Amino acid sequence: MTHPTFKIYLLLLFTLLLQSCIDIVERIDLNKNRSGSFSLSVSITGKKFLFDLLNIGIDTEVLDDIVIMANDAADLLQQCEGISNVKVVTGSNKMTVALAFDFDNQHNLNRALYYMAGEEKTIFKPAIYKFKRTRFERKNITKFIKQAANGQKFELKPSLINYITEVNLPRPAKMAVPANASLHHSGFMVRVSGNLAEILENNTNTGIKVRY
Repeated sequence: MTHPTFKIYLLLLFTLLLQSCIDIVERIDLNKNRSGSFSLSVSITGKKFLFDLLNIGIDTEVLDDIVIMANDAADLLQQCEGISNVKVVTGSNKMTVALAFDFDNQHNLNRALYYMAGEEKTIFKPAIYKFKRTRFERKNITKFIKQAANGQKFELKPSLINYITEVNLPRPAKMAVPANASLHHSGFMVRVSGNLAEILENNTNTGIKVRY
């Protein structure tokens, strides 16, 4: 099974053959009542990107395909219970696409992510995110990422695919895992960053645990 959250990443990314730097930013804002907002943005960086696309014979209309897929995902989210304020935002040059929405609790967030991936969340399928009164957790999704990446036939440069996860908390963090997690804004934000090569080559644990 392709992990629901990362399946969306792959839909947005692997159509590009990844000839430039890709920044993936996952952001979760948590409220005290454990509702919050979720956003996933994909940014293509590098001044030579459009030239590289044309040089290898790829029509730049593929950039429009990313927006179409993000809008398709938004249509699915609008059908989900407990999900609101769904929107797709694009940069003026279409080099950044962001999908964002609000959720009322962790259960509906997890159900929505599975639904967006074409699956139904059941008690036999793991929750991607867990929120408790003083804890935040994201499941280790490395296995699913590797399975999805191994199924691709494109000539990828994983070291050029950067990922950043930002978690904004209702109270300052007291502890954050993994070791490369950094605290910002007086501890109210936890940030974890890396790149796809670390996951594929080193089997990096992508789980996140925060106590606040």
